[in-house]
Amino acid sequence: MADFRKSFSAGINAAKVAEKNRDEIQTVFDEVNKQLEEVAGGTLSIDRKRYYVNNAIQDLAAIANFKQREVYEAVIAFNPKASGSAEKELANWKMSNDGYPCRIYIGSNHISCEDKKALEGAIQELLRDTAVGEKLYQLMSLPILPVEPDDEADNDS
Repeated sequence: MADFRKSFSAGINAAKVAEKNRDEIQTVFDEVNKQLEEVAGGTLSIDRKRYYVNNAIQDLAAIANFKQREVYEAVIAFNPKASGSAEKELANWKMSNDGYPCRIYIGSNHISCEDKKALEGAIQELLRDTAVGEKLYQLMSLPILPVEPDDEADNDS
């Protein structure tokens, strides 16, 4: 008879490792945002976001066949202090169910990250990219939302 207990234990252990990896990936993004806040005065933040692929033919086919619309994930940047909360896609992002490997696609460049150190290096490369730098600069240059007097009074209480 098959030993399902071993398979069950292996699955639970894999889930724990995947959770640890995803948490570690999030801490890298948290650290990036902490450092961006310091150097950009709180005018830049990055995150990962899921988008639907814009393709009318695929959308109609999905509706006709009751299929899920095609999605992709991207590393995005936004200015949390700006009006309109514009965001810019910086790179495509793929993360395996296990957390690692995760991949960043900067233009035609594809970087696979097997661990935290590789992910940190990939994000450094992303931030050094000229096209990404232009997008970040545009976001930093957006008009800042004025602070409402009522908000300041509430914070003083």
